[in-house]
Amino acid sequence: MHKTIVFLSILFTPLFTLAAIGTSQTQIDFHADPLNFGQSFTPTEDQTISAIRLSIAAEQGGSDFTLQFYEFDRGTLTLAPTVLATGQAFESQLSRNTPSWLEIRLASPLPILSGQTYAFTVLAKGPGGDTGWNNYGLSTTDVYAGGEFFFGLTGSVRVNTNLKELAFETVVPEPASFTALLLLICLMISRKRNSLFKHGENRVMIRSALLKCRGIDAFQLNRMEDVIAALGQ
Repeated sequence: MHKTIVFLSILFTPLFTLAAIGTSQTQIDFHADPLNFGQSFTPTEDQTISAIRLSIAAEQGGSDFTLQFYEFDRGTLTLAPTVLATGQAFESQLSRNTPSWLEIRLASPLPILSGQTYAFTVLAKGPGGDTGWNNYGLSTTDVYAGGEFFFGLTGSVRVNTNLKELAFETVVPEPASFTALLLLICLMISRKRNSLFKHGENRVMIRSALLKCRGIDAFQLNRMEDVIAALGQ
């Protein structure tokens, strides 16, 4: 029985321990290579950021770069002095010439609050020259109301009349309750495979429990039901 539980856990947990997109601005008018810049954003719910995604194309080999997160005052265009989180990307991770979305994981997860404005800065390591540079996805129109593109790495920053938004997506993990419930169902199946699905009310009970897990969307629910149905045959 224990071998069955371990097998089911290994087999199905990766399917449902997923990440979701939190805050995003995905309009891209072109890719360019600004230096010492950042983007502010305002989440609409409490979340924990595990990574951020940027649209990037490396030129001449590209450049390593570092992300730093701060609280941000949109009224004064000022970065708070405390660095909240950091992330780093390397040349070897970058797409050459053709833009693609790159996910940069944070060194430690960053809890953020709904309605509070934050910003991240992008500092390239030795950009230009023989070391290459990076082109980032940008928008020339003010399409995202929750923040803005800016130049600067600390303190007061400045906005640009031509570059309005950086293309980005924050990545947030799915609630752990989803994975925990999946393992519980695997345990139930391993113990009572024949009787669990004999009566329709059991399937209704499992579906109801899944719907109560915060963060589960319709796609995940359908996949989970397919797994349950297959194991119950």
